[in-house]
Amino acid sequence: MDTKEKGAPWPIESIIQSARAGDAVAVDALCAQLRPGLEGYIGKRLDPRARRWTSPEDIAQGVLMEMVSQLPTLKAEASLGDVVRRVRRTALFRVRDSLRNHRLERGESAGPSGALDPTDRAPSVGPVTAADDRRWLEELVNHLPPAYGEVVRLCAFEELTYVEAARRLGLEADTVRKRYDTARKALDRRRRMQAGG
Repeated sequence: MDTKEKGAPWPIESIIQSARAGDAVAVDALCAQLRPGLEGYIGKRLDPRARRWTSPEDIAQGVLMEMVSQLPTLKAEASLGDVVRRVRRTALFRVRDSLRNHRLERGESAGPSGALDPTDRAPSVGPVTAADDRRWLEELVNHLPPAYGEVVRLCAFEELTYVEAARRLGLEADTVRKRYDTARKALDRRRRMQAGG
């Protein structure tokens, strides 16, 4: 394209089409176009607690990398609005992940290791600990179909993002997210049945 070489403005539709075709210059231009607005969008939605371990810039970088990997799946006539909507939807999931994946553990099992010596004390009769919660959740996950159980193990237990879990499983990130949401709903129904029965 001559417009790139002469420094003339490059229409955004051309950038999107060239990026879809794998043009590295177009991919860089598209990311540069999206990054400022995306960082602002994430910054407004990022929980202050999550800022202790991540930043809008870090999340935006991950979202843009995910967007680049999904460019070939964009429809041929995709507009800037289509791309922005897709990127923002992904950003919302990553913002939620940033807090979910780093939730503070609660209960006595969250204390520093070695702080309590289990050999010289009676078993806990107090509130449920984080370790108890995990054992209970693992038991529930064993009742899920294998494809869903594996997604829960990766996302909940290993604290992988949807993108990381998708890479490991050889799936699309959106498929992992849908399976995780379905599994969560199934686990919640089962938990309510156990609590009621």
